[in-house]
Amino acid sequence: MDNTFDFLSWVMEQTGDDYTLERKDEDHIRLDADTVYGEINQYHFEMEVAELRLNRKSDDETIFFLHFELKDAEHAEELFEEMIGILRKQNDRRTTRILLSCTSAMTTSFFAGKLSEGAKTLSLDYEFAAIPFPSLYEKAFDFDVILMAPQIAYEYEKVRQILYDKIVLQIPPALFATYDTGSVLEYVRDEIAKAKTTKEEIAVAKVMRDIENNAKIFAITVTHDLDRTFYGYRIYNSGEITFSEKVIKRHCTERDIYDIMDTQFQSCCKGNDIDCVAISMPGVVYSYREKKHIRFEYSQLAARLSESYHIPVFVSNNTTAVAIGFYAGQDKYDTITYHSHPRGGLVGGEGFVIDGHPVIGSHQMSGELGPIFRRERPGVGVGNVISHSPERVLEMLSLYLTANIAMIDPQVILVRCDLVPDMDELRRKIAEVMEEQYIPDLISVRDVSEYAFLGTMLFGLHEFKDYVVDHEVRQHQD
Repeated sequence: MDNTFDFLSWVMEQTGDDYTLERKDEDHIRLDADTVYGEINQYHFEMEVAELRLNRKSDDETIFFLHFELKDAEHAEELFEEMIGILRKQNDRRTTRILLSCTSAMTTSFFAGKLSEGAKTLSLDYEFAAIPFPSLYEKAFDFDVILMAPQIAYEYEKVRQILYDKIVLQIPPALFATYDTGSVLEYVRDEIAKAKTTKEEIAVAKVMRDIENNAKIFAITVTHDLDRTFYGYRIYNSGEITFSEKVIKRHCTERDIYDIMDTQFQSCCKGNDIDCVAISMPGVVYSYREKKHIRFEYSQLAARLSESYHIPVFVSNNTTAVAIGFYAGQDKYDTITYHSHPRGGLVGGEGFVIDGHPVIGSHQMSGELGPIFRRERPGVGVGNVISHSPERVLEMLSLYLTANIAMIDPQVILVRCDLVPDMDELRRKIAEVMEEQYIPDLISVRDVSEYAFLGTMLFGLHEFKDYVVDHEVRQHQD
């Protein structure tokens, strides 16, 4: 990096009406805004490392966090601008949506109002709504948590099976009868945390039956949502999470992976006791240099990273990772399709597990729908409002899934599509060209981060097992 470039001094020159900067000392800057606070820090390791962090004031959650080596002034400025962009998009932050259901919804509507007031007082990012039980399945797919009143407790098992990917809870009778909002909020918060932990434990226990090497894995997941890219990275030590961080940026670039690897391996955790790195990411990334989206090969990226960091690196598609993660956390389905359909586009991507085995493909084309359908549907990918309407997306989504059912015949399809949340509507659309009996279970999913982490970790464990065996064979031959 040009030694004349003083990053923190440059940051202090950046002004905005929606944030203030205060230099605490030569290596630390404090940022403050209405809804967030942050830090810009510099550390003097073997290389110069910068740290950017934003935390939401309401719940202290980290919404932007990144370490990167200070070796390129343009890159450093670009990342700071991304952080400020995230600061300005806080009105678009994700809220946990909770749906209360009772026989008529009269009582639960009152209780939902009380819970909303309580959540606001406690600075919890929760949104509550109420609905009568007969209408539950029409609206439930738009919510993250389903809270069932004691009057309909007999329906709990059925609801839990149908709303497979939701957190379904029963409100304890004593809390419901007394409108104990504080205890209910605490109960909901604990159960949300417990549900995530349970998914991790089930998957780890399942995979450990087949893996002798209790590896220490550095897992990186990359997923798209709207105009943002979510990076998550964790260290799994024999299946236990010992470190976890996340980053939110605009684009997905190969350089972001190097930034994460550089700082975590060379300055933070050193990488001395990491056995391997497992990465799941899209097959198409944004090139700042070329100012366009480009395809790249996973095997080539894995080889470059392995050579750079002297550690086995395995890279897979992020949709495949989600399919693996979902499969590992349950025992109901053996053949699974995960369809991810980003808002604003007409082309999605798919990942598959068939008879318990993930489909990787031979040319990184498994699940890439664009090349198939652009030829038959010239409107795909055209950025106009008409093409991106819910009706148009429903038409394209049903086309993709009809083809998938005809070729793979999955037992279940997970659908991530904000513009088509109603699976009954989607089922009816598919049934226009396919007999109802052949349509599998359709499950709407919104937040797939835990599935992605699970799948990435399990993919890494299996690949590392094969790597160890191959390494031992080569040593024996030598």
